[in-house]
Amino acid sequence: GKSIEELSMMLKVNLKDFSALNESDKKIVEQNIIEIAKTRKPLMIELASSNAQKFLSNALNENEIKLLPIKAKQFSEKIILSQGEIKSIVFEYIDESSETIQAMEIDGIAYKLFFAQQSEPLNSTIVQFTGYQLENNIVIQNSSSMQIISPPQTTSTMGAHKFVVILFNFCPSGVCAIPTSSLFTKAQVVQTIFGTTGNPTSVNDFYKQNSYNLLSMLGTTADVFGWYELNRGVGGCQINWDGDAEIPAIADGADIAGADHVLYVMPYQSNCSWTAFADVGGKKSHFNVNPYTATSWNDSTMRYTFGHELGHNLGNNHAGYMDCGAKFIDSNSVCYPGIYTYGDYYNIMGYYNRFQYNAPHKSDMQWFTPT
Repeated sequence: GKSIEELSMMLKVNLKDFSALNESDKKIVEQNIIEIAKTRKPLMIELASSNAQKFLSNALNENEIKLLPIKAKQFSEKIILSQGEIKSIVFEYIDESSETIQAMEIDGIAYKLFFAQQSEPLNSTIVQFTGYQLENNIVIQNSSSMQIISPPQTTSTMGAHKFVVILFNFCPSGVCAIPTSSLFTKAQVVQTIFGTTGNPTSVNDFYKQNSYNLLSMLGTTADVFGWYELNRGVGGCQINWDGDAEIPAIADGADIAGADHVLYVMPYQSNCSWTAFADVGGKKSHFNVNPYTATSWNDSTMRYTFGHELGHNLGNNHAGYMDCGAKFIDSNSVCYPGIYTYGDYYNIMGYYNRFQYNAPHKSDMQWFTPT
């Protein structure tokens, strides 16, 4: 097949004199443009994540985008001037790996964000920017080209945190692949997150113990909304179901704006490679729950899963360990690949466990009282 450079050049050449053609010739060239754009699109999507600078080098300019026939626009990038919030999102995958991506949330929709040049992190910052959008990807030259509208807000790690939990199922045209009546219940979710006694029996109890009673999770059955049967399929497992799930929840009284944490919970979708993902230092977390029936609900597993993702909301990254062989410690370059993201077996932010934070994490959370 042709390279991205060849396809982009072919597209530009065809667009150059397109508007001046007579109707007969225009129809022929229009079909050529559509076919080139259709072939080029997946290559540009791949470049957005793998080589953002090369993406920008091959992108159409503003005039060329205007010349695109209407039927070809769906296959091309577009230039947007918009305002959004930059987020850092951690994905936890079924194979026990993880990935942290930058995203731009615009009007409640999250887009993957890529910079052509190394840029300063602007997590939780609201910015105005000009960039290219292609599907759910946004590509920008660098962060210095953005105008900061609102600086990042400090994440609260103390007090009684308010929750909204939204339960939703995928039921296109009213047909649910997993019957909603078989799914875990509000009462089970309430007990797992908000239960007040035990050692611990809930996420709330875990964080109260972990923080020396400086942080608690506030919620009841009234703060759990759903089940909602969305008139859509899971699709390609994009990360933009929030808006669809929020509409009925807000109608039922969910105070999403006033909540410290919003949890989006769905029954397991096998074509989603992640088990959960969460905003670092933000309020949103998402869960692809398995097992998902009322009779198979695993309270112990879900205490860990909810508690781990809420740790990301509080601003924590993973708790790992470094294996430097015969040395006690050395530089990352020497110890790599002996660096394990989930390697701390005694911290809920590490491998599967329900142990408390280690001392550095507790210090970051300001849960230690200075002496």
